[in-house]
Amino acid sequence: MRRGPLVIPEELLDEECLTVDATQVLAVIEIVSPSNPDNDHGERLTDYPAMGIAHHMIVDPRTGTVEVRSDPCRGR
Repeated sequence: MRRGPLVIPEELLDEECLTVDATQVLAVIEIVSPSNPDNDHGERLTDYPAMGIAHHMIVDPRTGTVEVRSDPCRGR
């Protein structure tokens, strides 16, 4: 499953930079897709907290807005 850019400690990257343990991700930056904005504003709001990712930023170039979410609690 493809996700937005990640913020992780560099030492956690595997040799090919293909995988990383989601519990080690510090933040995700999601850039809203013009073709599927509801997915970025909907599913992503539950996906990242469910993976234990504490910080999530949504950048929406269509509206020029940025949302920052942090401290997920029990999948919310």
